Amino acid sequence: MISDQDTPMKMERVSRNQVETNERFYKIPKALFENEFYADMKLETKMAYAILRDRFLLSIKNNWIDKNGDVYLIYKNSDLQTILSVGEKKVINLKKDMAAYRARTQSVNELKNRYKKASPDEKVKILDILYNAN
Repeated sequence: MISDQDTPMKMERVSRNQVETNERFYKIPKALFENEFYADMKLETKMAYAILRDRFLLSIKNNWIDKNGDVYLIYKNSDLQTILSVGEKKVINLKKDMAAYRARTQSVNELKNRYKKASPDEKVKILDILYNAN
């Protein structure tokens, strides 16, 4: 006897209009999954990043940008807690994780810029630091 569990479910067709008008989604950069730099980043941190990035796009759309070109982000920890189904401490730790990755990224970029102007001996030191950063 064949049970319902053994019968493959047929997927309903989805129209272009449904995809374009009914689905909302968060974009997650592929680099967070494909770049070795982010290999040890927790999936929760990647999701939190995608949610906050979405809010940054809203801020840009609303022109919430200061005179230096920095974008304002207005998003309560409690809202992130609700979306991710986690507590306040977890949200704070996720934000700390994101800040740590940003700091690492900035440090690596600064070293790459220094490398361009460095002496041969200095270049060897910089390459060693960059190699060990990942």
